[in-house]
Amino acid sequence: MNTIIEDVKNVLNLGGRGIVFGALTKDYTVDENALEKIIAVSDQLDITFHRAFDEIDDQLSAYKGLTNYKKQVKRILTSGGLVDCLKGKHELRKLVKLSKETEGPAILCGGGLTSTNIEEIHQTVKSDEYHFGSGVRKNGSYAEGFNKEIIQQLIKLKV
Repeated sequence: MNTIIEDVKNVLNLGGRGIVFGALTKDYTVDENALEKIIAVSDQLDITFHRAFDEIDDQLSAYKGLTNYKKQVKRILTSGGLVDCLKGKHELRKLVKLSKETEGPAILCGGGLTSTNIEEIHQTVKSDEYHFGSGVRKNGSYAEGFNKEIIQQLIKLKV
């Protein structure tokens, strides 16, 4: 935890505006103690709670708990608790709906998104935010950089 706190302080000192962080207890619930320690040193940074969220069994309850920190936790990166967004699209829809009802953290859908499945996922999920990883890389590899053609296709979709 000390290393993470030092990293957060470095982000602040360098003028960063946000961090990605997430911690769970051994029972796979949000580790609010760890989250509060990070918030204590990063109050002016936006926090995205990362895909540790996907390991939580009761995501709706966990989401409600994270709304207590919505001043700092601006979004939650998740595939809906399943291997990817396509398989988790119905769970993601529930989370997006809850997000809009509570005006809590946004749901940043991520995991397995591609130019060929985003429209199907968006039809169900209706999120305002999507996170692409290997789906926008050359040959699906982080080592090879971005595939500009795929990114241009996605921009034209306007989902």
